[in-house]
Amino acid sequence: MRIRVLGLVEAVIAFTALYAAVLYPIQYADQSVAAPGEGVGPLLPRGIVFAAIIVMSLLAFGLYSGRQRKQFAGFYLFPFRLIAALVVASAMLTALQYAIPSLHVWQGVSALAVILTGCGVLVSRAAQSLGRTVNTARR
Repeated sequence: MRIRVLGLVEAVIAFTALYAAVLYPIQYADQSVAAPGEGVGPLLPRGIVFAAIIVMSLLAFGLYSGRQRKQFAGFYLFPFRLIAALVVASAMLTALQYAIPSLHVWQGVSALAVILTGCGVLVSRAAQSLGRTVNTARR
């Protein structure tokens, strides 16, 4: 049950990270600053696809495995596995944006969304670990 909740929380984090990345004004090489959300179109389908790809990538790298959190090596290898999962998710997003042009989001926005998602996942896992430590101490 906790794994499902964690997956849902991280999907919401990814969805919110895409919205935050779109709202952040990005300055380009020609010194023009794009208005937040300019020329992007509807974000709901893009956000759902982004969150689904992120969660599937985290699942594929075994980051929702119970054994990964209980073993000593699994705990310390988590950041490397997270980075690898986000790199693969970013590649999948890029390929999908070329395959289905209606899901296109600027590359800078995608990169910022992936970075924000990584930070959010780290915070959610730290909060989960802290909560588990507090509950263990109470027993």
